[in-house]
Formats: sequence, structure tokens, C-alpha cells
Amino acid sequence: MEDLYQNLQVIRGADELLLDVRGQGEFVQGHIEGAVNIPHDAIQASHATELASYKKVHVFCFKGGRASMAVESLLALGVNHCVCIDENGMEYWYSKGYPVVKGS
Repeated sequence: MEDLYQNLQVIRGADELLLDVRGQGEFVQGHIEGAVNIPHDAIQASHATELASYKKVHVFCFKGGRASMAVESLLALGVNHCVCIDENGMEYWYSKGYPVVKGS
């Protein structure tokens, strides 16, 4: 997440997507500006088509476990341009006091 924070402006301008795979309730409580929310257990084939248009998809959750599961699902659907942030997640982001947006 530190690398994500440090490169946020580059990522936003490089046709890359921030994919937050936490539940919608968690997402609404606070998320990274510009992130898209698809809960890890709701990923389906239609999402592969949407995600195919990005050069890279940065996948994260609260601690990393759901991000790993989401990337496995996405890989099975043919989305091979994922960066899995599984060593930490929004827990780290919050602990650093990085900015979040509340609401959907």
C-alpha cells in the first residue's frame, strides 16, 4: 500500500484501476478516491470484460486475504493484468492517515 500511495497520481493518469474488493459497507465507511468496489465474493465474468480495458488493475482489501482470492477469480476469468496487494491493505492505509473518501 505504501507503493500505491507513493504512485497514486501516476496510477490515476496511466489507465490503471484501483479495485477495492472489500464489502460495500466497508467501502462506504472509507475508501481511496477513485477506487471501484467489487466485493471479492461477487466477481463474475461480466467484470472481466469491464476490467479488460485497463492496463493494470491494483487489487486490495483490508488486510490482503480477500485480495488474493479476488485475483485468483480474476485470473480464472482471463484478467491477467492484476497487481495483488496482499501483504497489507486498507488497514495499513488507515494507520498511516492517508486520505479516504466516505460514501459510495
